[in-house]
This record gives sequence, structure tokens and C-alpha cells, in this order.
Amino acid sequence: MPAEANPLRVAIAGASSLRGKELKELLEDGSFPTADIRLLDEEIAAGTLTEAAGEPALIQSIEEDSFERARFAFFTGTPAFAARHAAAAQRAGSTVIDLSGG
Repeated sequence: MPAEANPLRVAIAGASSLRGKELKELLEDGSFPTADIRLLDEEIAAGTLTEAAGEPALIQSIEEDSFERARFAFFTGTPAFAARHAAAAQRAGSTVIDLSGG
């Protein structure tokens, strides 16, 4: 199946943090084969306008289906945020990569 038909989805939980912003840039600029980046964060950051892959994007709060079809879930926010939501990412089948320091 061509990569365009089934793009690799990545979730960045903690997207408004400095680490989250740097990770997004690395994923976009590097050779990581992603076409769909979901930007997630705490409720207070939800609705923040940013960009992903050159297109306008909103940071979203974590919902029940936030990690659906995400191959990787990077946690870049606080350790407490990662602890609260990592299990949901695992249940959705995502490989969890905790960069929060927790």
C-alpha cells in the first residue's frame, strides 16, 4: 500500500512545551516518514494556533480518541501529564515514547 494512502500518524502530547515544539520541527525537517502529526496538550493550551507541515494547526486537548491510529505517542510535557495519559495511548496501540523526564 502506498505511503500516501496510509500516512504514519504521530501524536505529540505536550506540544506547547519547548521540547514538543523542537520535536515537531525535527519530525518535519528530518527523514522521519510522517505525514500526520497530532498536537495535544493540557486543556489550558488547547486551541492554540500553530502550524504543522506548513499548514495551520490547533493544539487539541486529549480526548478518548486522541491517540487513535497514532503509531507513536511522544510525551514531551510534564511527568504528571505523561502519567495521566500514557495508558490511553497504549490502549490505542501507540508506541509510547516518554521524553518528559518522568
